[in-house]
Amino acid sequence: MFKRIILPNGLRFIHVPMNGTQTVTVLVMAATGSKYETKEKNGISHFLEHMIFKGTRRRPTPAQIHGVLNEVGAIHNAFTAHEWTGYFVKVPREHTKIAVDVVSDVLLHALFPSAEIDRERGAVIAELNMYRDDPMRHVEDLFYEVLYGDQPAGWNVGGRAEVIQRITRKDFLEYLRDHYRTETMAVIIAGNISEAKALRLVKKYFAGVRKGKGKGKLPVVIRQARPEVKIASYPHADQGHLR
Repeated sequence: MFKRIILPNGLRFIHVPMNGTQTVTVLVMAATGSKYETKEKNGISHFLEHMIFKGTRRRPTPAQIHGVLNEVGAIHNAFTAHEWTGYFVKVPREHTKIAVDVVSDVLLHALFPSAEIDRERGAVIAELNMYRDDPMRHVEDLFYEVLYGDQPAGWNVGGRAEVIQRITRKDFLEYLRDHYRTETMAVIIAGNISEAKALRLVKKYFAGVRKGKGKGKLPVVIRQARPEVKIASYPHADQGHLR
């Protein structure tokens, strides 16, 4: 049975005991995504997710971060959606401290090196193009576009290439400051670890999270008054996709 605890600074902690496993997963969820963006910064949530493991004050290069994780056999990844962004590290239970340390480090002390931003910019745009070329994936973007129109709820989570080209280090630092706060984040630790130990680690390593609620999302306006159809043509596709 999981347990939810709100720490004195407002940060939410969830402990999920799983005594039948020899691993522990540390997951941080943040209330941020494309619904929290302006049109001028559409895609910054996803781009920031790509950048978060690119260097910190203690571990200035991606190689140093990945090296620490690889040494203990960790699996790590991140994901972005319309309303949330998540970062996780999964490790053998004896290395839980390293997982909590690294996840907190990248979220609290990210450097966003300019050279890495320019390098990753191309990767993000390539990912946008890849999804656009995949009918099964692209039909989902079209669905939200038809349903909500030109507002955050209807925008592509990955953003637009022309916006990605303009995002700067200053933009990342401001977005992290404004959206990654105690009352908009939750730390989940699941696996073979006691609640007391997990709680001690969270209190120690996430003490520096900025307090407050952060910037919220704009309300969704339902604009579709009648059935609508949007068609995207893929001449070389061997099947159709309907959403």
